[in-house]
Amino acid sequence: MTLPGTAGLDVATGPAPDFEPVDRRLALIEQKLIEQWEAAPFPRLAETPADKGVGDHTADDPYWRFLRVMPRAGVEPGDRWAVAFSDSVRDLLVRTYASSIPSPADISWIREVSEGRDLLEIGAGSGYWAWQLRQAGADVIAVDNKSATWDHMWTDVAFGNTADACLHAERALLLVHPPRESAMAQTALDFYDGDLLIYAGDETTAASRGFHATLTREWTEIGAAPHHPTYVGIPCRLRAFRRR
Repeated sequence: MTLPGTAGLDVATGPAPDFEPVDRRLALIEQKLIEQWEAAPFPRLAETPADKGVGDHTADDPYWRFLRVMPRAGVEPGDRWAVAFSDSVRDLLVRTYASSIPSPADISWIREVSEGRDLLEIGAGSGYWAWQLRQAGADVIAVDNKSATWDHMWTDVAFGNTADACLHAERALLLVHPPRESAMAQTALDFYDGDLLIYAGDETTAASRGFHATLTREWTEIGAAPHHPTYVGIPCRLRAFRRR
């Protein structure tokens, strides 16, 4: 699947954008999409429920600024907003920002479902989700084992691993898109003695099967973000669980 008008776009050349983005290629694609929409509007995430947070706070959010003008593929079952993409553009977005998309509505939902509790994010990657939550007023401890390389770090992410979960039972545990077929999510739950988990990912393969079995056996789903966007063909839900 290809973004309209981006096939053949030479991202190494072209007019300079009016701002200084993290990646100039994304700025050129964004500029192209805006021009196309102005000429012939198409469905996009801009001004949908996913685009609206709660309150007057306005975050610095370059990931969402780009995604909100991308073509929307419709609403998938469960009211999940799907975004059309080319593989190369998606890979660039993931390397620059995060594997899972935090919309303004998602950040507001996390603040609501956590009832203002502090958060511990394990596997924080580039720190993008932690950065968005911190801008919204959340106290977030973000840790990562630094095994992956990111094109940009968005906030402070400490070196750490799943064992950090045993130190912060008072915080809600945040897991965003754990590695496929990895025991990371399950191990984090094993160490965590708290009672609130917020999880963004696939319901089956984005974490180990043991992790999902543990959720079914020991946790109760207490809510799901109603308008969490994802990429076409990449199932992802944002949900909250309470320990039984």
